[in-house]
Amino acid sequence: MVDAIGATGGDRQDEGDPLRGQVLGGRYRLDLRLGEGGMGAMYRGHDLVLDRPVAIKLLGPELVDDEVLAQRFDREAQALSMLDHPNCVQVFDAGTTTRGGKYIVMQLLDGHELRRLLGAPLPPPRAVGLALQLLRGLD
Repeated sequence: MVDAIGATGGDRQDEGDPLRGQVLGGRYRLDLRLGEGGMGAMYRGHDLVLDRPVAIKLLGPELVDDEVLAQRFDREAQALSMLDHPNCVQVFDAGTTTRGGKYIVMQLLDGHELRRLLGAPLPPPRAVGLALQLLRGLD
């Protein structure tokens, strides 16, 4: 349900990103593009009010016109906001940009993308440990 939101990814920094440095909702600054998912781009950001790092998922304005995608993005924000478990990311806020794009502000996690870990063989104890963490999140 959630795309990669790990705090790693400095090698993906795009100096030419026009959204970098923009502030959403008068509060959340976009600092570093972490990657792209099926429904939007992920950024490392900063909550200017609470002075803490955050992850920000953006559904761009060009996709908001797709009513199905926009509704799916809203449902994702609502579903994630109801989760309260140490193995699930916390949602702090959601909103709409001045240009009509949608965003979800989440807890920024340190670590690696699960996708990257699964790209190589894992020792069985590591695979079992990851599977248990995922299952605990579904509990």
